[in-house]
Amino acid sequence: MKSKILSDVSLKSEQPDKLVLFLDRNLGRNIILNALRKSNDVIVEIHDEHFSPDAKDEDILRFVGEKRWIFFN
Repeated sequence: MKSKILSDVSLKSEQPDKLVLFLDRNLGRNIILNALRKSNDVIVEIHDEHFSPDAKDEDILRFVGEKRWIFFN
């Protein structure tokens, strides 16, 4: 019988090497983006690099969730 509890090893294997932050449209082109991109500790992705301006929130959230990125709005 398999345990349904994830071990520490399996959790670590699912984690990205660096945090990936996803900035929604209202944060994607300003001082916050520039400051975060200067950091070597995180990867920053922005809305306009992945979606059209009229993309539905549910599509964006699904995509970001599947990638296990951290969403900022």
